[in-house]
Amino acid sequence: MRNTWLNTLFEISNKNKKIIFIGSDLGFNVMANFKKKFPKRFFMEGISEQNIVGTAAGMALRGFIPYVNTISTFITRRCYEQVAIDLCLHNLPVKLIANGGGLVYAPLGPTHLAIEDLAIMRALPNMNIVSPSDAEEMKRFMSQSKDINGPRENLNPLLDLIIKHVKPTNLDKTQPFAMLSTLLYADNFLGRSLVGKIAQGTAKANQQIKAINLKGEKVDEGRLTKIFRYEGTKKVPIQTGEAGDIVIIAGLEKANVADTICDLELDKPISATPIDPPTMSITITVNSSPLAGTEGKKLTSTQIRERLILEAENNVGITFEENSNKDSFVISGRGELMLEILLTQMRREGFEMTVSPPKVLIKEDSSGKKQEPIEEITMDLDEEYSSKIIDSMNRRKGKLVDLKDTGKDKKRLIFHAPTRGLMGYTSRFLTLTKGTGVINRIFHSYGDYTGEMEGRRNGALISIETGKAVAFAIFNLQARGEMLVTHNDAVYEGMIVGISSKAGDLEINVMKGKKLTNMRTQNTDENVVLTPVRKMAIAEQLSLLNTDEALEITPKSCRLRKLILDPHERKRLSRAKSKAS
Repeated sequence: MRNTWLNTLFEISNKNKKIIFIGSDLGFNVMANFKKKFPKRFFMEGISEQNIVGTAAGMALRGFIPYVNTISTFITRRCYEQVAIDLCLHNLPVKLIANGGGLVYAPLGPTHLAIEDLAIMRALPNMNIVSPSDAEEMKRFMSQSKDINGPRENLNPLLDLIIKHVKPTNLDKTQPFAMLSTLLYADNFLGRSLVGKIAQGTAKANQQIKAINLKGEKVDEGRLTKIFRYEGTKKVPIQTGEAGDIVIIAGLEKANVADTICDLELDKPISATPIDPPTMSITITVNSSPLAGTEGKKLTSTQIRERLILEAENNVGITFEENSNKDSFVISGRGELMLEILLTQMRREGFEMTVSPPKVLIKEDSSGKKQEPIEEITMDLDEEYSSKIIDSMNRRKGKLVDLKDTGKDKKRLIFHAPTRGLMGYTSRFLTLTKGTGVINRIFHSYGDYTGEMEGRRNGALISIETGKAVAFAIFNLQARGEMLVTHNDAVYEGMIVGISSKAGDLEINVMKGKKLTNMRTQNTDENVVLTPVRKMAIAEQLSLLNTDEALEITPKSCRLRKLILDPHERKRLSRAKSKAS
């Protein structure tokens, strides 16, 4: 990218004598060709970025077109006032070229870390920001950048540039109608709608159509009731859509993303990437804890059901099922992240609910052998942490399939691991790499069942009272394990208030206060110092759950609890299970 803009700048400088270059610290022999051919248009000012911006502003007022280059943080932080006052206020044709935006130069420390660079520049008037995705895009933009001057009243110059460089597609309007469904769109009046680009032919209102999957099998058939086309941000109804139009159609109830919508005479689907199947499910019920209704506004099963149905209609990765009594709902999705996003959205909307431990969706092949989802995990990390990561993945039955050296003591590890072993692993990965690692996960395939997976070893610390937690009680119970509540937190009987340091559940009282006497000694008046409670995301909390536990989610709180709150009932059920086994 850097070499591309350097070379392109040299090329356009041959055609325009007004172009000058001002740099700070490029390194030895960088832009030597520019300096040799245009010595009077080349300025290297050293590490003095504020002066560089002021110099560029003065030259722009004299009719030149300055190109300024330095590191991103130096432009956005050190020169913010000069950029805002000297350049943007006067709308000068100065081009700021920033290297190392975002996390690119993160290994060099906080002075080179530019996470907020785009946000800072977007707040300024008369500032156009371009972030090329590759060298080819950088070359095309640089060749046009000298002409992007003057007032910015609209996006016409950008649109003209797109029309100039993007060639129109050659689509056949005479062929039978066919389009690939790429998005789902739910409407209260139209119902289920599909969004896609017409690949061939024309679509007309009231036309008979069908939907076929990637295998060519018919999944739906109906009449094209409505057609809409996007004009800006608005949906405009049309009678006919032609090849090349991006349209919204209504009339099919079962068609999905990646299906081909076409005339009845067609049987060949349009090639597309298949949708990854759901790999994990959770069961959602109404909140049945003693604190139900104290924090949220949407509490009933009807409200939860309607919200989940709406999500399934709009989100292709979510599937919805319900039992015969319609009091519990099974939601399946592609991994814990998708389910966590849904639960977080519902929290923000004011819902209260109880969520079961996540279950991985197991299948059987033609011979009756168990198959489970396998994910491909790509990790970029420092070499010193690679042994710890490999050991942690082996415990989760992950297989190392590739190991690459990415330079500067960096490694890239690629694993294939069952989804069961990856629940809550992201937080563990960040802990092992001290926050410096990057992890990416994607569904790979269904593979052979890898056997039983080791779950949570430690038992739960369960509250035996309902009320407010007391600091004195928590302080004396900290030796029992990791506490999940702090002083004045609301607790109830059957709620999990901590994770025990040993196996087996333990019932405790976090509401026991200090006995007050008229005796004062050093031992009785010791300070109460509580260990800070670890903040966990919803996905991490779900990964902690055993089969007899659940997660209570409200707009303000997430609480671990036992499915059966009554301790006597839990003991009776436990004895019944032990006898049955």
